[in-house]
Amino acid sequence: AAQRPLDVRCTKCLSLGDDEAAFLQMLGLSQRDCSTGAELVLIGWVPPAAARTALPFVASLAQAMAARGVGKNVRTDRPCVTGVDLSGEVVASTAHG
Repeated sequence: AAQRPLDVRCTKCLSLGDDEAAFLQMLGLSQRDCSTGAELVLIGWVPPAAARTALPFVASLAQAMAARGVGKNVRTDRPCVTGVDLSGEVVASTAHG
């Protein structure tokens, strides 16, 4: 079960919700073989044991998307809401400025 309500916006919204952006970040981290960073994103949603259980499924989805060229152009020059950038580094800023 989620630890809090997820920020997912309607399809007509011009911007991503924080959790939608974090989901894309998690997939990007997984595509770059940064399982620790992907797990940190998951822990923001579910308990740590559930995150560890879900991680192989996240990796499978990320690999399938990468095989089809999806996610290859994710921006890596700014932190996402989770405080982990796409290199897997923990960053101080969590704003999307």
